[in-house]
Amino acid sequence: MVNKAFSRSQHIYGLHGWWADNTGCQAYINDSFIWAHQADPSAKLILNDFKDETANSISNAMDSYIQAAKSRGILKGGIGMQMHIDGTNPPSKKSQLYSRCLWFNYNLNFFALIHVFVAFSNIRKRNGFGEDSRYI
Repeated sequence: MVNKAFSRSQHIYGLHGWWADNTGCQAYINDSFIWAHQADPSAKLILNDFKDETANSISNAMDSYIQAAKSRGILKGGIGMQMHIDGTNPPSKKSQLYSRCLWFNYNLNFFALIHVFVAFSNIRKRNGFGEDSRYI
């Protein structure tokens, strides 16, 4: 699994990654998948990130990378979606929630159309009170 390559390369929430900052995002992702496939050709290789369930800079970068990697035969697995449902910052209007659901559905369908396996790798609900966080 390559984890949070795009969110870290874009420094979302101030996150940084040594590999992305020092080698270039796609270069280390490609190498990781090639080496993992050589070690175990039957393994499902996952490109995992958060905020990739709706349309934004992360999902757009993933879309571009996935299509290029598939055309070169590098990606032989799928993607992981981390879905963090956060009660501390819910959509302020029903229309925003509806819009999020439409984009989520759009992204799932997009990945299905380009024949990419989708794993829900980290579904978490936070209620906004203290450190209470539960994985679903």
